[in-house]
Amino acid sequence: MTRLQPVRPPSGDGPSEIVLGMDCLENLGGVQTVVRTLARAFAEHGHAVSLLDIEPSAEPFRMDAGGPVLDAYRLTTRRSGLPYEPTTRLQTAKLAVRGHTGGLLVRRRAVAELRALADAHPSAIWLLTQWRLVEHAVSAGIGARTIGQYHSSFGAAERSGDLARIQRHAPSLAAFCVLTEIDAARFRRAGVPRVHVVTNPVAVTVPADPNGFRPPTAAHTVVAVGRFVEEKAFPALVEAWSRIGAERSGWRLRIVGSGPLRAEIGEAITCAGVGDSVTVEPAVHDVAGLYAAADVFALSSIDEGLPVVLTESMSAGVPFVSTPCAPGVVELADGGAAGVIAASGDPGDLADALASLMADPERRRAMGEHGRRFLADRSPSDVVRQWETLFARLGLDRRGLP
Repeated sequence: MTRLQPVRPPSGDGPSEIVLGMDCLENLGGVQTVVRTLARAFAEHGHAVSLLDIEPSAEPFRMDAGGPVLDAYRLTTRRSGLPYEPTTRLQTAKLAVRGHTGGLLVRRRAVAELRALADAHPSAIWLLTQWRLVEHAVSAGIGARTIGQYHSSFGAAERSGDLARIQRHAPSLAAFCVLTEIDAARFRRAGVPRVHVVTNPVAVTVPADPNGFRPPTAAHTVVAVGRFVEEKAFPALVEAWSRIGAERSGWRLRIVGSGPLRAEIGEAITCAGVGDSVTVEPAVHDVAGLYAAADVFALSSIDEGLPVVLTESMSAGVPFVSTPCAPGVVELADGGAAGVIAASGDPGDLADALASLMADPERRRAMGEHGRRFLADRSPSDVVRQWETLFARLGLDRRGLP
Protein backbone atom coordinates (compact mmCIF):
# COMPACT_ATOMS: atom_id res chain seq x y z
CA MET A 1 0.00 0.00 0.00
CA THR A 2 1.42 3.35 -1.04
CA ARG A 3 0.69 6.37 1.09
CA LEU A 4 0.32 9.82 -0.34
CA GLN A 5 3.05 12.11 0.89
CA PRO A 6 1.94 15.49 2.28
CA VAL A 7 2.59 18.29 -0.17
CA ARG A 8 2.74 22.03 0.36
CA PRO A 9 -0.78 23.45 -0.12
CA PRO A 10 -1.16 25.38 -3.37
CA SER A 11 -1.34 29.13 -3.05
CA GLY A 12 -1.57 32.22 -5.19
CA ASP A 13 -1.54 31.38 -8.88
CA GLY A 14 0.06 27.97 -8.40
CA PRO A 15 -1.47 24.65 -9.47
CA SER A 16 -4.31 22.87 -7.69
CA GLU A 17 -3.78 19.72 -5.70
CA ILE A 18 -6.11 17.07 -7.13
CA VAL A 19 -6.86 13.58 -5.86
CA LEU A 20 -8.49 11.48 -8.58
CA GLY A 21 -10.28 8.39 -7.36
CA MET A 22 -12.41 5.39 -8.24
CA ASP A 23 -13.51 2.26 -6.39
CA CYS A 24 -10.60 0.20 -7.72
CA LEU A 25 -7.87 1.43 -10.06
CA GLU A 26 -7.27 -2.11 -11.34
CA ASN A 27 -10.82 -2.82 -12.54
CA LEU A 28 -11.10 -3.25 -16.29
CA GLY A 29 -13.43 -0.64 -17.74
CA GLY A 30 -13.90 2.82 -19.10
CA VAL A 31 -13.68 4.56 -15.73
CA GLN A 32 -10.12 3.31 -15.22
CA THR A 33 -9.25 4.65 -18.66
CA VAL A 34 -10.79 8.03 -17.84
CA VAL A 35 -9.05 8.33 -14.46
CA ARG A 36 -5.64 7.38 -15.84
CA THR A 37 -6.02 9.68 -18.84
CA LEU A 38 -7.19 12.62 -16.72
CA ALA A 39 -4.41 12.09 -14.18
CA ARG A 40 -1.76 12.38 -16.88
CA ALA A 41 -3.45 15.41 -18.42
CA PHE A 42 -3.83 17.23 -15.08
CA ALA A 43 -0.15 16.59 -14.35
CA GLU A 44 0.83 17.93 -17.77
CA HIS A 45 -1.14 21.10 -16.94
CA GLY A 46 1.03 21.55 -13.86
CA HIS A 47 -1.36 20.31 -11.17
CA ALA A 48 -0.23 18.16 -8.26
CA VAL A 49 -2.07 14.88 -8.93
CA SER A 50 -2.49 11.72 -6.88
CA LEU A 51 -4.62 8.61 -7.38
CA LEU A 52 -6.95 6.98 -4.87
CA ASP A 53 -9.00 3.80 -4.64
CA ILE A 54 -10.73 1.76 -1.97
CA GLU A 55 -9.52 -1.79 -2.37
CA PRO A 56 -7.78 -4.30 -4.65
CA SER A 57 -9.61 -5.86 -7.58
CA ALA A 58 -10.78 -9.46 -7.64
CA GLU A 59 -9.72 -9.55 -11.33
CA PRO A 60 -6.94 -6.96 -11.74
CA PHE A 61 -6.23 -5.43 -15.13
CA ARG A 62 -3.34 -3.00 -14.97
CA MET A 63 -3.26 -0.38 -17.67
CA ASP A 64 0.05 0.81 -19.06
CA ALA A 65 0.84 3.79 -16.86
CA GLY A 66 2.45 6.13 -19.40
CA GLY A 67 3.22 9.72 -18.51
CA PRO A 68 4.57 10.76 -15.10
CA VAL A 69 4.71 8.39 -12.14
CA LEU A 70 1.99 9.50 -9.71
CA ASP A 71 1.49 8.90 -6.01
CA ALA A 72 -1.32 6.44 -5.33
CA TYR A 73 -3.19 5.50 -2.20
CA ARG A 74 -5.37 2.50 -1.36
CA LEU A 75 -7.66 2.78 1.64
CA THR A 76 -7.62 -0.93 2.47
CA THR A 77 -5.89 -4.10 1.29
CA ARG A 78 -9.00 -6.17 2.06
CA ARG A 79 -12.28 -6.24 0.18
CA SER A 80 -15.22 -5.55 2.48
CA GLY A 81 -17.65 -7.84 0.66
CA LEU A 82 -20.58 -5.70 1.79
CA PRO A 83 -23.71 -5.96 -0.39
CA TYR A 84 -24.21 -2.18 -0.17
CA GLU A 85 -22.59 0.87 1.38
CA PRO A 86 -23.96 1.46 4.90
CA THR A 87 -24.25 5.22 5.18
CA THR A 88 -26.92 5.33 7.90
CA ARG A 89 -27.12 3.75 11.34
CA LEU A 90 -30.07 1.63 10.26
CA GLN A 91 -28.18 0.24 7.25
CA THR A 92 -25.18 -0.51 9.45
CA ALA A 93 -27.35 -2.28 12.02
CA LYS A 94 -29.00 -4.42 9.35
CA LEU A 95 -25.64 -5.54 7.99
CA ALA A 96 -24.39 -6.35 11.48
CA VAL A 97 -27.45 -8.52 12.13
CA ARG A 98 -26.82 -10.34 8.85
CA GLY A 99 -23.29 -11.25 9.92
CA HIS A 100 -21.28 -8.63 8.02
CA THR A 101 -19.36 -7.41 11.06
CA GLY A 102 -16.00 -8.12 9.42
CA GLY A 103 -16.91 -6.15 6.33
CA LEU A 104 -18.21 -3.27 8.44
CA LEU A 105 -14.89 -3.14 10.27
CA VAL A 106 -13.01 -3.02 6.96
CA ARG A 107 -15.18 -0.12 5.82
CA ARG A 108 -14.81 1.81 9.09
CA ARG A 109 -11.04 1.53 8.85
CA ALA A 110 -11.10 2.64 5.20
CA VAL A 111 -13.17 5.71 6.11
CA ALA A 112 -10.76 6.51 8.95
CA GLU A 113 -7.82 6.25 6.54
CA LEU A 114 -9.56 8.62 4.14
CA ARG A 115 -10.30 11.10 6.93
CA ALA A 116 -6.63 11.08 8.00
CA LEU A 117 -5.54 11.51 4.39
CA ALA A 118 -7.86 14.47 3.95
CA ASP A 119 -6.50 16.07 7.12
CA ALA A 120 -2.99 15.81 5.64
CA HIS A 121 -4.18 17.44 2.40
CA PRO A 122 -6.47 20.30 3.49
CA SER A 123 -6.40 22.08 0.13
CA ALA A 124 -6.93 19.06 -2.12
CA ILE A 125 -9.80 18.79 -4.58
CA TRP A 126 -11.28 15.30 -4.36
CA LEU A 127 -12.50 14.32 -7.83
CA LEU A 128 -14.15 10.93 -7.36
CA THR A 129 -15.60 9.03 -10.28
CA GLN A 130 -17.55 6.17 -8.66
CA TRP A 131 -20.25 6.35 -6.06
CA ARG A 132 -18.92 3.91 -3.45
CA LEU A 133 -15.85 6.10 -3.04
CA VAL A 134 -18.06 9.20 -2.93
CA GLU A 135 -20.00 7.59 -0.07
CA HIS A 136 -16.72 6.92 1.73
CA ALA A 137 -15.84 10.62 1.31
CA VAL A 138 -19.18 11.74 2.74
CA SER A 139 -18.73 9.35 5.68
CA ALA A 140 -15.25 10.81 6.20
CA GLY A 141 -16.70 14.32 6.38
CA ILE A 142 -15.01 15.72 3.26
CA GLY A 143 -18.07 16.08 1.01
CA ALA A 144 -17.67 19.87 0.78
CA ARG A 145 -14.29 19.35 -0.88
CA THR A 146 -15.51 16.53 -3.13
CA ILE A 147 -16.81 16.48 -6.69
CA GLY A 148 -18.67 13.28 -7.47
CA GLN A 149 -18.92 12.26 -11.12
CA TYR A 150 -21.48 9.67 -12.22
CA HIS A 151 -20.44 7.69 -15.29
CA SER A 152 -23.75 6.11 -16.22
CA SER A 153 -27.04 7.58 -17.37
CA PHE A 154 -30.03 8.82 -15.38
CA GLY A 155 -32.04 5.84 -16.63
CA ALA A 156 -29.39 3.45 -15.35
CA ALA A 157 -29.38 5.26 -12.00
CA GLU A 158 -33.16 4.81 -11.73
CA ARG A 159 -33.06 1.12 -12.60
CA SER A 160 -30.09 0.23 -10.38
CA GLY A 161 -31.07 2.13 -7.26
CA ASP A 162 -28.16 4.55 -7.63
CA LEU A 163 -30.57 7.47 -7.94
CA ALA A 164 -31.62 7.16 -4.29
CA ARG A 165 -27.95 7.04 -3.25
CA ILE A 166 -27.18 10.13 -5.32
CA GLN A 167 -30.20 12.01 -3.95
CA ARG A 168 -29.09 11.14 -0.42
CA HIS A 169 -25.45 12.23 -0.72
CA ALA A 170 -25.14 14.77 -3.54
CA PRO A 171 -26.35 17.63 -1.26
CA SER A 172 -23.17 17.09 0.81
CA LEU A 173 -20.88 17.55 -2.21
CA ALA A 174 -19.28 20.61 -3.79
CA ALA A 175 -20.74 19.42 -7.11
CA PHE A 176 -22.32 16.44 -8.83
CA CYS A 177 -21.17 15.88 -12.42
CA VAL A 178 -22.60 13.86 -15.28
CA LEU A 179 -21.55 13.31 -18.88
CA THR A 180 -24.42 14.76 -20.94
CA GLU A 181 -26.82 17.71 -20.79
CA ILE A 182 -29.82 15.37 -21.13
CA ASP A 183 -28.79 13.42 -18.04
CA ALA A 184 -28.03 16.66 -16.18
CA ALA A 185 -31.55 17.94 -16.82
CA ARG A 186 -33.08 14.67 -15.60
CA PHE A 187 -31.04 14.63 -12.39
CA ARG A 188 -31.99 18.27 -11.72
CA ARG A 189 -35.68 17.40 -12.15
CA ALA A 190 -35.14 14.60 -9.62
CA GLY A 191 -33.99 17.18 -7.07
CA VAL A 192 -30.24 16.64 -7.24
CA PRO A 193 -28.46 19.95 -6.51
CA ARG A 194 -25.38 21.54 -8.10
CA VAL A 195 -25.41 19.37 -11.24
CA HIS A 196 -22.73 20.11 -13.85
CA VAL A 197 -21.66 18.50 -17.12
CA VAL A 198 -18.06 17.51 -17.86
CA THR A 199 -17.44 15.05 -20.66
CA ASN A 200 -14.91 12.22 -20.87
CA PRO A 201 -11.52 12.75 -22.51
CA VAL A 202 -10.61 10.88 -25.68
CA ALA A 203 -7.02 9.72 -25.66
CA VAL A 204 -6.65 6.81 -28.09
CA THR A 205 -6.23 7.59 -31.76
CA VAL A 206 -5.03 5.71 -34.81
CA PRO A 207 -2.82 7.77 -37.13
CA ALA A 208 -4.55 8.57 -40.40
CA ASP A 209 -3.06 9.78 -43.64
CA PRO A 210 -3.33 13.51 -44.47
CA ASN A 211 -6.68 12.94 -46.18
CA GLY A 212 -8.20 11.37 -43.08
CA PHE A 213 -8.54 7.84 -44.52
CA ARG A 214 -7.92 4.87 -42.26
CA PRO A 215 -5.53 2.18 -43.49
CA PRO A 216 -7.29 -0.75 -45.18
CA THR A 217 -7.89 -3.82 -43.01
CA ALA A 218 -6.89 -7.33 -43.99
CA ALA A 219 -10.37 -8.70 -43.34
CA HIS A 220 -13.74 -7.11 -42.69
CA THR A 221 -14.15 -7.00 -38.92
CA VAL A 222 -16.75 -5.95 -36.38
CA VAL A 223 -15.21 -5.36 -32.97
CA ALA A 224 -16.94 -5.27 -29.58
CA VAL A 225 -15.00 -4.38 -26.43
CA GLY A 226 -16.02 -4.42 -22.77
CA ARG A 227 -16.37 -6.27 -19.51
CA PHE A 228 -18.08 -9.63 -19.75
CA VAL A 229 -20.98 -8.69 -17.47
CA GLU A 230 -24.74 -8.76 -17.85
CA GLU A 231 -25.26 -5.09 -18.73
CA LYS A 232 -22.98 -5.38 -21.78
CA ALA A 233 -25.31 -8.04 -23.27
CA PHE A 234 -22.72 -9.79 -25.43
CA PRO A 235 -24.91 -12.91 -25.84
CA ALA A 236 -27.50 -10.63 -27.50
CA LEU A 237 -24.79 -9.40 -29.87
CA VAL A 238 -23.95 -13.00 -30.75
CA GLU A 239 -27.62 -13.68 -31.48
CA ALA A 240 -27.79 -10.54 -33.62
CA TRP A 241 -24.73 -11.71 -35.54
CA SER A 242 -26.37 -15.07 -36.23
CA ARG A 243 -29.43 -13.30 -37.66
CA ILE A 244 -27.44 -11.31 -40.21
CA GLY A 245 -27.16 -14.45 -42.31
CA ALA A 246 -25.52 -14.37 -45.74
CA GLU A 247 -24.60 -10.69 -45.40
CA ARG A 248 -21.91 -11.60 -42.86
CA SER A 249 -19.97 -13.64 -45.46
CA GLY A 250 -16.39 -12.37 -45.47
CA TRP A 251 -16.82 -10.73 -42.06
CA ARG A 252 -15.83 -11.74 -38.56
CA LEU A 253 -16.86 -10.58 -35.09
CA ARG A 254 -14.22 -10.09 -32.38
CA ILE A 255 -15.46 -9.79 -28.78
CA VAL A 256 -12.63 -8.50 -26.60
CA GLY A 257 -12.59 -8.16 -22.82
CA SER A 258 -12.76 -10.13 -19.59
CA GLY A 259 -15.21 -10.87 -16.82
CA PRO A 260 -17.36 -13.48 -15.12
CA LEU A 261 -19.69 -14.20 -18.06
CA ARG A 262 -17.08 -15.37 -20.56
CA ALA A 263 -18.42 -18.93 -20.52
CA GLU A 264 -21.96 -17.67 -21.15
CA ILE A 265 -20.75 -15.83 -24.26
CA GLY A 266 -19.03 -19.00 -25.47
CA GLU A 267 -22.25 -20.95 -24.97
CA ALA A 268 -24.17 -18.35 -26.96
CA ILE A 269 -21.70 -18.71 -29.84
CA THR A 270 -22.09 -22.49 -29.81
CA CYS A 271 -25.88 -22.36 -29.64
CA ALA A 272 -26.05 -19.86 -32.49
CA GLY A 273 -23.67 -21.91 -34.64
CA VAL A 274 -21.38 -18.97 -35.45
CA GLY A 275 -18.10 -20.28 -34.08
CA ASP A 276 -16.55 -20.03 -37.55
CA SER A 277 -16.85 -16.22 -37.56
CA VAL A 278 -16.87 -15.14 -33.89
CA THR A 279 -13.91 -15.09 -31.51
CA VAL A 280 -13.78 -14.18 -27.81
CA GLU A 281 -10.44 -12.65 -26.90
CA PRO A 282 -8.81 -11.38 -23.71
CA ALA A 283 -8.54 -7.68 -22.93
CA VAL A 284 -5.58 -5.96 -24.57
CA HIS A 285 -3.43 -2.94 -23.81
CA ASP A 286 -3.01 -2.05 -27.49
CA VAL A 287 -6.51 -0.74 -28.10
CA ALA A 288 -5.20 1.52 -30.87
CA GLY A 289 -4.05 -1.54 -32.78
CA LEU A 290 -7.38 -3.24 -32.13
CA TYR A 291 -9.35 -0.36 -33.63
CA ALA A 292 -6.92 -0.01 -36.53
CA ALA A 293 -8.00 -3.50 -37.63
CA ALA A 294 -11.74 -2.79 -37.31
CA ASP A 295 -14.35 -1.74 -39.85
CA VAL A 296 -17.31 -1.37 -37.45
CA PHE A 297 -17.62 -1.13 -33.68
CA ALA A 298 -20.63 -2.83 -32.04
CA LEU A 299 -22.16 -1.90 -28.69
CA SER A 300 -24.93 -4.16 -27.39
CA SER A 301 -25.23 -2.72 -23.86
CA ILE A 302 -28.40 -2.44 -21.80
CA ASP A 303 -27.13 0.61 -19.87
CA GLU A 304 -24.24 3.01 -20.46
CA GLY A 305 -23.16 6.57 -19.77
CA LEU A 306 -20.73 7.96 -22.35
CA PRO A 307 -18.85 4.79 -23.30
CA VAL A 308 -15.10 5.21 -23.54
CA VAL A 309 -14.91 2.31 -25.99
CA LEU A 310 -17.13 4.24 -28.39
CA THR A 311 -15.11 7.44 -28.23
CA GLU A 312 -11.91 5.42 -28.62
CA SER A 313 -13.24 3.71 -31.74
CA MET A 314 -14.56 7.00 -33.14
CA SER A 315 -11.19 8.65 -32.63
CA ALA A 316 -9.75 5.84 -34.74
CA GLY A 317 -12.20 6.58 -37.54
CA VAL A 318 -14.37 3.51 -36.89
CA PRO A 319 -18.16 3.97 -37.26
CA PHE A 320 -20.37 2.25 -34.72
CA VAL A 321 -23.66 0.45 -34.30
CA SER A 322 -25.31 0.54 -30.89
CA THR A 323 -28.44 -0.21 -28.97
CA PRO A 324 -30.27 2.92 -27.73
CA CYS A 325 -28.80 2.38 -24.26
CA ALA A 326 -28.08 5.95 -23.12
CA PRO A 327 -28.39 9.62 -24.13
CA GLY A 328 -24.60 9.77 -24.36
CA VAL A 329 -24.57 7.11 -27.07
CA VAL A 330 -27.26 8.92 -29.07
CA GLU A 331 -25.22 12.12 -28.69
CA LEU A 332 -22.12 10.42 -30.11
CA ALA A 333 -24.06 9.11 -33.10
CA ASP A 334 -24.74 12.76 -34.02
CA GLY A 335 -27.98 12.12 -35.83
CA GLY A 336 -26.64 9.08 -37.66
CA ALA A 337 -23.59 10.87 -39.04
CA ALA A 338 -21.09 8.97 -36.86
CA GLY A 339 -23.02 5.92 -35.71
CA VAL A 340 -26.18 3.89 -36.24
CA ILE A 341 -28.60 3.52 -33.32
CA ALA A 342 -30.69 0.35 -33.53
CA ALA A 343 -34.44 0.75 -33.14
CA SER A 344 -34.30 -1.16 -29.83
CA GLY A 345 -32.10 -3.50 -27.82
CA ASP A 346 -33.72 -6.49 -29.55
CA PRO A 347 -31.17 -8.70 -31.36
CA GLY A 348 -33.21 -8.46 -34.56
CA ASP A 349 -33.02 -4.66 -34.60
CA LEU A 350 -29.30 -4.78 -33.79
CA ALA A 351 -28.78 -7.26 -36.65
CA ASP A 352 -30.58 -4.96 -39.10
CA ALA A 353 -28.44 -1.99 -38.05
CA LEU A 354 -25.22 -3.97 -38.36
CA ALA A 355 -26.14 -5.43 -41.74
CA SER A 356 -26.96 -2.00 -43.16
CA LEU A 357 -23.52 -0.63 -42.26
CA MET A 358 -21.60 -3.75 -43.19
CA ALA A 359 -23.09 -3.57 -46.70
CA ASP A 360 -22.04 0.03 -47.38
CA PRO A 361 -18.26 0.74 -47.39
CA GLU A 362 -18.66 4.34 -48.55
CA ARG A 363 -21.07 5.07 -45.73
CA ARG A 364 -18.64 3.49 -43.25
CA ARG A 365 -15.83 5.70 -44.51
CA ALA A 366 -17.88 8.89 -44.32
CA MET A 367 -19.17 8.08 -40.83
CA GLY A 368 -15.68 7.26 -39.60
CA GLU A 369 -14.35 10.60 -40.81
CA HIS A 370 -17.28 12.45 -39.24
CA GLY A 371 -16.75 10.68 -35.91
CA ARG A 372 -13.13 11.81 -35.75
CA ARG A 373 -14.16 15.42 -36.40
CA PHE A 374 -17.01 15.21 -33.87
CA LEU A 375 -14.53 14.46 -31.08
CA ALA A 376 -12.07 17.18 -32.04
CA ASP A 377 -12.71 19.21 -28.85
CA ARG A 378 -12.55 16.28 -26.41
CA SER A 379 -8.82 15.81 -26.08
CA PRO A 380 -7.47 15.24 -22.55
CA SER A 381 -6.20 18.84 -22.51
CA ASP A 382 -9.62 20.16 -23.58
CA VAL A 383 -11.37 18.20 -20.83
CA VAL A 384 -8.87 19.35 -18.20
CA ARG A 385 -9.78 22.92 -19.13
CA GLN A 386 -13.45 22.04 -18.57
CA TRP A 387 -12.55 20.81 -15.09
CA GLU A 388 -10.42 23.88 -14.38
CA THR A 389 -13.35 26.10 -15.33
CA LEU A 390 -15.60 24.19 -12.94
CA PHE A 391 -13.01 24.36 -10.13
CA ALA A 392 -12.91 28.14 -10.55
CA ARG A 393 -16.68 28.43 -10.59
CA LEU A 394 -16.91 26.44 -7.36
CA GLY A 395 -14.10 28.40 -5.69
CA LEU A 396 -11.92 25.29 -5.51
CA ASP A 397 -9.14 26.32 -7.88
CA ARG A 398 -5.72 26.86 -6.30
CA ARG A 399 -7.25 27.20 -2.86
CA GLY A 400 -9.55 24.32 -2.01
CA LEU A 401 -12.40 24.63 0.47
CA PRO A 402 -11.81 24.99 4.19
